[in-house]
Amino acid sequence: ATARGCSSAGGGGAVGVVNQEGETRLELRIDDVDGTWEIAEAIADAADAGDVVLLEGEVGAGKTTFARGFIRAFTGDPDATVASPSFLLHLQYPGGPCTLHHLDLYRLLPDRDLAFLGLEEVLPTGVSLIEWPSPKLAHMLPESLLKVHLTEEAAAAPAPEEGGGGEEGEFALPEMDAPRRLTLVAKGAKWQAWLQDTFPPQ
Repeated sequence: ATARGCSSAGGGGAVGVVNQEGETRLELRIDDVDGTWEIAEAIADAADAGDVVLLEGEVGAGKTTFARGFIRAFTGDPDATVASPSFLLHLQYPGGPCTLHHLDLYRLLPDRDLAFLGLEEVLPTGVSLIEWPSPKLAHMLPESLLKVHLTEEAAAAPAPEEGGGGEEGEFALPEMDAPRRLTLVAKGAKWQAWLQDTFPPQ
């Protein structure tokens, strides 16, 4: 069933659309932080070693909120300190069924060679949550993956995704001052089946 804090775009039941590239796409309206966390937790519960979740959206769109919910759910620690990997590029979190790799490629140029990150060896060893994914990742990604794209539904005052105002030792958790649109794009059999099972047509 659809998570409590969100609804399908346009109202009514959630409907997945399979396009010619073998993707299932679903757009949801997220009303608040709890709704974002519920989606993040549902995805974390389904993730296994080798899975990749690509997290997209402009600054202030809610990626920080999503990442925190995902990491806390996957590690099973609701109080886990979630640090920003913006400068370090790659952080690892133990405690879950396997290692969770949290990567943020925002500070890398789009054409930057990613070989120095060793991702071809890293990605199969755990679950990878990748913010600001680079086109250079394409040949390293598994056939089955999930993209999460967040956008603000209405213009609002800028809410930086890092800096002061958050929990101690963490990046800021901006208030969701407007609803978000969350688009899920599932590629491959596993995530397509998960999307259709989690958000069945109504």
